[in-house]
Amino acid sequence: MVNSNATVVNRFWPGFFSILYASIISAHFIISIGDERNLLDLILSREYFISLAYTGAAAFAVVFYVSWIDSNLNLFYDWRGKFLERLFYQIVLALVLPAFLVYVLTAFVHYLLGTGVRESGFLVLKFPVAILLLVILNLLLIISYLVNSLLKDDGQEHIKPFVWVHKSGRNIPISHEEIAYIFHKDQYNYLRTLSGQDFMINHTLDEMQHKLPATEFFRANRQIIINISACSHYETIEFGKLRLEIKPDFDRAVIVSQKRARDFKKWAGKP
Repeated sequence: MVNSNATVVNRFWPGFFSILYASIISAHFIISIGDERNLLDLILSREYFISLAYTGAAAFAVVFYVSWIDSNLNLFYDWRGKFLERLFYQIVLALVLPAFLVYVLTAFVHYLLGTGVRESGFLVLKFPVAILLLVILNLLLIISYLVNSLLKDDGQEHIKPFVWVHKSGRNIPISHEEIAYIFHKDQYNYLRTLSGQDFMINHTLDEMQHKLPATEFFRANRQIIINISACSHYETIEFGKLRLEIKPDFDRAVIVSQKRARDFKKWAGKP
């Protein structure tokens, strides 16, 4: 199922320092291309650090953007379930658009440095290398997805049959059969049982999705994960979206987007 696979990948979102290191290395690599000085003379020059600061900041923005796009695509376009759609969006949003962003940011950096991007030879020497680095970044993210998906599939057998919740200083185990849904509200996450009791949980909804069996629980949207036992019925509304009726009552409508409606019907065993 798309959602369960995506959850694991999001758990491996590149950290700040990973993105920072990748940005600095990429910036150094791009700056050094075409420079005939040796490494020591290059890094001891004042203009090198100025260029590294500007180029590194631009590289950080691009790497962060690609990582963010990839993480969000994992939520809605599973490589194994929607390969062609995912490939199209990966190329357009995580490769073509960042390449354009690289050009725009580089032109801006050259403007700050008082030089022209065309006169600098960037398009001939460094832009192709920047594209290659973007391809490598995308490949690394895809490989990370595949590896972590395999780890997730292997870990499904070890999902515990209960969830720890907290109330009045006590830690209480709640079995999966008792859970109606898990939801996000006012910056906190809660678990509501079929009997209507609410408990606060420390885990995010992404983490909870990984801890729950995908055959019984579905991530309806960013705010709620439901148990099939809590869904009394659903109906199709405008633009192919679904409105779920769940018990106990929820304080707002539970809407499944058009893109995820087919996944919900497949999960629920409906044609």
